[in-house]
Amino acid sequence: MHSRSTHQKRIIYDYIVNSKSHPTINQIYNDLINKGENIGVATCYRNLKSLLNEGKVIQIMTNDNIAHYDYVKDEHFHMVCQCCNDIIDMNAKSIIINNDDSILKNFKADIKNLIIYGVCKKCQEKEKN
Repeated sequence: MHSRSTHQKRIIYDYIVNSKSHPTINQIYNDLINKGENIGVATCYRNLKSLLNEGKVIQIMTNDNIAHYDYVKDEHFHMVCQCCNDIIDMNAKSIIINNDDSILKNFKADIKNLIIYGVCKKCQEKEKN
């Protein structure tokens, strides 16, 4: 059974998967409307919430309190610049863990939900000048 809701959820998910950035709900909605999809804002919110609950997408909040979305894929995490609000994908293997691995011995980290807030290199350079 392919309901309209299932179709709309699939196009929202596909949009996020194929996005090169970390889109906001407004970007998702506007781009889908511009592509000729018949979808409402409330439908976008409802389906995004469902995808979040199913663990298929994650929400990344930037310093300006705007939610961005990414699909759950390979082991990566996000760094968010608190100055320019850029979201940077980082490979989980790039995490430098203290030689004493006892910190993580009894704790399995959920890397896909890891978000590190700080200042990106571009903004650090601006601050120097």
